This record gives sequence, structure tokens and C-alpha cells, in this order.
Amino acid sequence: MNRDAELLGKIFEITRGDIENATFSYPKLNLAISGLSCARIARISRFWDKETESQLLLEQCTEDLITGFYGQSCSWAFLLTGTPNAIECWFGVSQAAVEGSSLNTHLAGKGG
Repeated sequence: MNRDAELLGKIFEITRGDIENATFSYPKLNLAISGLSCARIARISRFWDKETESQLLLEQCTEDLITGFYGQSCSWAFLLTGTPNAIECWFGVSQAAVEGSSLNTHLAGKGG
């Protein structure tokens, strides 16, 4: 049995009682993101003002980006962090695959 099928089988074995009684500790972020080049998403265009092709384009581009990382077996992370005054959005990719400044350039859409 391949790994995906094995994981899917384990997911189907979980019962509602398992989920309701489960407790999870907060992850240690320094361990979770070590080895990743990270970029903070500071601004996003106002795609959500009205549903347009732009909104669908953002969704499709994001899906294509993640599919590409998966196809290359490249580790990645999407992280939301929050304080009482702000929420930050971070995107990280394996340092072995993408260098930090290159990640910023790709996410900003500036580059060749």
C-alpha cells in the first residue's frame, strides 16, 4: 500500500469521539520553520471587493504554486501569526529549493 492510501485509511479510522477528546499542544515555531526561507506577505490587492476574475486568478495562481512545490517534493508552510493588534501572514519554502530573496521576488511578482 502506498503512503497516501495508508494515510487516507488512518483518517477514515478517526471517530468523532477521538476528535472531541483530543488536545494538541502549540507547535514550537522555531522547529517548525527551521530550514525554510520565509517571506511575510505585507499586502494583497483588494481581490475581495467584488467577485471578479481577479479573485479566481489569485486562487488559481496559489493552487498552481502549491502544486508545483508538491510536484518537486519541496517542503512549504503557510503561517498565520497574531497579536492583539495585528495578524501576519507568512509563506515559507525549503531553503534547499528557494533562497529567501528569490522567494520574496516570486511572491511579489517581480522577476523574469
